[in-house]
Amino acid sequence: MNARSLTEEIESHKSDNQPSQLSKSYKKYLIFTLDQLQYGFPLSKIKEVIGYNKITEVPQVPSFFKGIINLRGRIISIVDLRVKLGQKAREWEPKKTCIIITETDDLTIGAIVDTVDEVMGVNENEICDKLELSTNIDRSFITGVTNTGDDSVVLFLSLEKLFSRDELKILSSKN
Repeated sequence: MNARSLTEEIESHKSDNQPSQLSKSYKKYLIFTLDQLQYGFPLSKIKEVIGYNKITEVPQVPSFFKGIINLRGRIISIVDLRVKLGQKAREWEPKKTCIIITETDDLTIGAIVDTVDEVMGVNENEICDKLELSTNIDRSFITGVTNTGDDSVVLFLSLEKLFSRDELKILSSKN
């Protein structure tokens, strides 16, 4: 699936009226992959998905901040989610790699991911938010986890909690 059709699917899902039999706790997420692990962002925070673009590097920024792109006349800060989540950095595959354009705290950010997989609808009761993780490590940006049905899980992430206030200042100053 290419970036254009993904963006069209996202728009379609956002405009869908949810069936009346579904409770208010039904939410849609954009599911993506980083190093064979699946993650999800709330669909309401996603602006669009684009193919991998040339990124202009910016000096003296944190390692997860890859640079900026010009998206239809708008300068967007680009982050490497692999690095931000503590995974090993590696070369991106331009034919598979996508940039998810998101909005958080009135800031538009592009997040580089390996692949974008699908839009998934989940009932709140299917999300486990009481994760038994070490209390020494900040995992507040993980809002929950759900089973995908094939014995794998998806970790749901909060954009607002993924970046510190100082990191958001750096990203916004580059825009």
